[in-house]
Amino acid sequence: LNGAEREIYGRRMPLCCLAAGFCLCLGGWLMVIKSIPVFWQWLWEAGYGGHLFRDLSNSHIIIVGGGTILLTGITWYLLPRVVNRPLYSNGLAAGSFWFTFIGVVGFYLAWLVLGLIEGNMVRGGMDYMEAKALVGSWHTVPTRITSSIMGVGYWTYVLNVFLTVWAAKSVESKPLGYLTKFIVVSAGALFVGTVQGVLQVLPANADWIHNAGKFGQYVDPISHAHINLVTGLVVSLTA
Repeated sequence: LNGAEREIYGRRMPLCCLAAGFCLCLGGWLMVIKSIPVFWQWLWEAGYGGHLFRDLSNSHIIIVGGGTILLTGITWYLLPRVVNRPLYSNGLAAGSFWFTFIGVVGFYLAWLVLGLIEGNMVRGGMDYMEAKALVGSWHTVPTRITSSIMGVGYWTYVLNVFLTVWAAKSVESKPLGYLTKFIVVSAGALFVGTVQGVLQVLPANADWIHNAGKFGQYVDPISHAHINLVTGLVVSLTA
């Protein structure tokens, strides 16, 4: 890995930092808005629709937008130095950033709008599943599209990590090579977590999780959050 290649990866960090900062600003704005007493009461009475607005949108824009995008930039900066060779693909690196950023912002906006619309129906006396069925494809299509875009961003990141590590097998001098296992485990966990994330927003699966009540929460958010946050983010942060 020569000096010019090191410089290329360093120049990518500001874009990732700006995108992460933008997402954290969106999340911070929502945290303030949803904490206003009158609106908090409205969200509580809105049932699961309020949960979409209050929790799901906010957690994704902060964790994925603020956390994972920044982690991606750090990985592209760190991984070439760890394996002592360039990234396998600069195109995959750029693609993972834009797919993740566009996907998570779209996912955030979709949940905000759907939470307000469906939550208002619930407050009017309608069961949430009835409200969701009435909204129909206006619920399923945006969530499918945005979650899939976000998933592609994660999967191109994971693919680039794995291919870079595989291509570095023949590199003999790796003073920081012991850190490779952390990055590989982290990428593998993010792959598992995002596959689950895409599957659990599919209409039939989402309905099953909702109808399962507290037991559905073992699937989402508990298992989904832990595989992404602990094994995905914290293991990489440890490196």
